[in-house]
Amino acid sequence: MTPTLLRLRSTVNPNKKTYGFTLFWLFLAFPGIAQELNWSEDSDTSSWYAYQNELLAELGVSSIPNSTETLELRFSDPFKLIRVWQVDTVWRGKVYFFLREYIPNEEQREGRLYHSNTDLNEESITYFVNMWKDFEIEEIPSRSHIPGWNYGFHGVLYHFSYKYGMQTSFKSYWSPHAFPRLKEARFIEYFARGISRLKFIEKNYENFMKHQPFEQYFVGIGSAMIHTNYKD
Repeated sequence: MTPTLLRLRSTVNPNKKTYGFTLFWLFLAFPGIAQELNWSEDSDTSSWYAYQNELLAELGVSSIPNSTETLELRFSDPFKLIRVWQVDTVWRGKVYFFLREYIPNEEQREGRLYHSNTDLNEESITYFVNMWKDFEIEEIPSRSHIPGWNYGFHGVLYHFSYKYGMQTSFKSYWSPHAFPRLKEARFIEYFARGISRLKFIEKNYENFMKHQPFEQYFVGIGSAMIHTNYKD
């Protein structure tokens, strides 16, 4: 896993789990039934979608509609992106870690992006796919469609996206831990914590942070909080 530094570029019907995977298999069996890419009705393609695509471009990853995979699942938090896709009957996956430099004395406060990626091991891929299926991620509407799930300034932002044949989706969830009364928020929080606590993810993230080169950096992409490394 080789770290890399890049300079910064100057009425809802949520999809059912069974529907998503059924659509995928129908697409394979009858490719003529789907002629163009369709967004799920509860997709959130507002400002966070554009912001995420800018980050993906820096990471060298296509946006979810432009993925060349027929079946792909994605999850991201402020420090990492996980992609899992299926080739024939085999699941494959990759994790991307990233960190944004903070520049305190310039008008443009966002600096370089430090990032690296590595292939996921089989255990992590299996856990990810099983969690996605068990929590029926594609059935959970985006945050803006869940009554009582508000948005704030400081917090953690999670993104889920998928592509099943010609069906695609992008959804954002802000600080689910702040809304424990909402079933959907509990599901998202449990999913995110489970992924972050995988031994493979923890080990590679720790190694990534050991080599980070910044004196100051944002505490996660999209965060307004700053971390400073103080010298002894």
